[in-house]
Amino acid sequence: MTVERDLPRGRRVPVDELEEQDVDVGRYWNRISKRWWLPAGGLLIGLLIGLLLAAGGHKVYKAEAVVFLGNPFTPNGTTLVPALQLQPNVVNTTIHSEDVLAKASRRSGLGVNALRNGVSIRTVGAAKKSGTGTGTNPLVAVAVKGSSRVKVQKAANALAFLTVANVAPYVQSKITSLKGQLAAQTHELDSIEQRIAIANQALAQGKNLPALDQLVLATQVDNAEQRRAAIENEVLSTKQLLNLANQVERPRVYQTAVAVPTTARSKRNSAIAGALLGLLIGLIAAILWDPVAERRTRRVA
Repeated sequence: MTVERDLPRGRRVPVDELEEQDVDVGRYWNRISKRWWLPAGGLLIGLLIGLLLAAGGHKVYKAEAVVFLGNPFTPNGTTLVPALQLQPNVVNTTIHSEDVLAKASRRSGLGVNALRNGVSIRTVGAAKKSGTGTGTNPLVAVAVKGSSRVKVQKAANALAFLTVANVAPYVQSKITSLKGQLAAQTHELDSIEQRIAIANQALAQGKNLPALDQLVLATQVDNAEQRRAAIENEVLSTKQLLNLANQVERPRVYQTAVAVPTTARSKRNSAIAGALLGLLIGLIAAILWDPVAERRTRRVA
């Protein structure tokens, strides 16, 4: 008499069948335990083969340039503005554009296809939120892999500088404007200094002038000095804005690329893949060892 065991969804499996499955699993486990050295050896050999394949691959160079995209502010320097350099995918879009790839290829001598397949980016640090809710930029690393040390290095640097040039127009125009403003303020300050010097000289030499004329000269000197103080404050403010634009807002290549040797395959991934494959082959060999040996014994007999 066969007893059936209830399973979910109305399915019924005979107890005999379940016992047979338990016996099969136990048989396989006994075979593996008996010849444990096969999976262990397969694991070790696979690990060594994976490491050898990773180390024996053709030599590849990697060059990585680090770009600071900058954080653009409004003209008065109080609030971040959503300029091009704050867009999340601007670097990835730039370095994969055909125009930029062609320019970098010409500058480095590395083929466009090789450059397209070998370029990548990664974020150095994490973007943060400012008090206004707008994200501030982290550093971005632009990397190129290839078989030529010099070409790879030139290509990474070319892509980095082309990326900076692509996102720089807003801040660059702001810097140009601030420099012009500072030059005008400095020129006005020099002019005021000259007027003050002339008025003081006239006041010193005009002791015999009527009191009213002396009062007029003194008033001119006083007004000029007040204007000089106001211009000096404006010059200080402009210099601060210019320093902010140059140090914080302006995108630039923070670190140029230097090519270093690397491997075409990841040693870690190759070792894991080799070890797993070797373990699998060892388990199969341990399970099939006895049946194969029995068949060969029967054939000989």
